[in-house]
Amino acid sequence: MIEILKSGLLEMKNDLKNGNIKRQFANILTLSRLFSPFVLLPLYYLNKHTLFIIMIIIFCLTDTFDGYFSRRYNAISLFGKYLDAFVDKIFVATLLIPILSGYLYFILILEFLITIVNLYEFYKKLNPKTKYIGKVKTTFLFILIGLLYLRKFLTFGDSILLIATITTIVLQVVTLISYIMVLKKR
Repeated sequence: MIEILKSGLLEMKNDLKNGNIKRQFANILTLSRLFSPFVLLPLYYLNKHTLFIIMIIIFCLTDTFDGYFSRRYNAISLFGKYLDAFVDKIFVATLLIPILSGYLYFILILEFLITIVNLYEFYKKLNPKTKYIGKVKTTFLFILIGLLYLRKFLTFGDSILLIATITTIVLQVVTLISYIMVLKKR
């Protein structure tokens, strides 16, 4: 695990030093989300809600485009995959912190368990792969988080929030089970 991190960072440093920015552009986009707690939390707590929303959109776009650019520039790497998964968890936790209450603790615990399974695969050098169900789960998690923030500014029925919450939790449980099942097969 440490070897992948070291070699990935060294490769990134060498590429940037040699002007090969295209090869590392996806990783740069991914790394930018590491700054999300330092940008988003102060904006939220200083009541800079418009800028807060704009920055969330920007960080979400980096998540959307990092995979695109890594494929476009043929720069897919194990380092990039692990970096993306790790940074995504930090980003999700950052978004949940200001609204954390009640059932959201359960959602955070499920995300933590999914992360533990991924880290175990990584530690055992089993080359964890993102599964389609994980991508769907993440999409619904972001929809739920978006709805929770929108609820601070707009009024809409509890049924929409309830459906999004139940769907997210079910997808998290299914994702966790599918990751554990794949792990047991290895």
